[in-house]
Amino acid sequence: MHGTKKSLVAWMIVAWQFCLRKQGMSAKELQRLMELSCYQTAWSWLQKIRRGATLAESDKCRGTVIINTVPLTVATTRHGHIPEIVYVLELDHFNHPPGNRVRFSLVKQHGTITANTLAKMVEKEADILIHDPQKIPLLMSRHHTPMPCNNEQRSQSEYLFTTMETWLNAVYRRSINIKHLQSYLNEFAFRYNTSSWPDNFTIFDHLVGGLISFSDPKEALP
Repeated sequence: MHGTKKSLVAWMIVAWQFCLRKQGMSAKELQRLMELSCYQTAWSWLQKIRRGATLAESDKCRGTVIINTVPLTVATTRHGHIPEIVYVLELDHFNHPPGNRVRFSLVKQHGTITANTLAKMVEKEADILIHDPQKIPLLMSRHHTPMPCNNEQRSQSEYLFTTMETWLNAVYRRSINIKHLQSYLNEFAFRYNTSSWPDNFTIFDHLVGGLISFSDPKEALP
């Protein structure tokens, strides 16, 4: 937060409110909360908070995970393009959701999960389950040998996706910019991954840790 024009107290207030609002916070809400005259300032500030949340939840998924690629219809562009995303869901020790953590990533090329994307989201030693057996060759590598998931696991991971899509549409409907879609996906992952934590103070501390580690001199803070 070095070089910010806002006080540290203001940053902590916004971070705390971000944690309290389980369903998400829009830039307009932040503008009202902090009595900001400029909407763009609120939007930029909120993007920095999301970046902190992303860094806080940057650990790779491990153990047994389910991987799926799906079109995200709520983020259709003006030209009718529907982006595709890949998500990874950790399973518990009995290989049944709800899992420990989730990760999301935009798919740059339709139907393709690159090795680089997979490496950023999943530990090398993870056991991978996948929905569509036809996609197994796509994920084959010396570190990962995917297997089909069962019907119960498939149903639960699809439920996760539906929950994410419903949340995204409810909070950011009519204002989803594909350019910033990844940050919204990361915000949902942060909220999902911390939803079972004991209290808001623990989540707040986690978020502040991400904000402290965020230091990009090329990006001006609000």
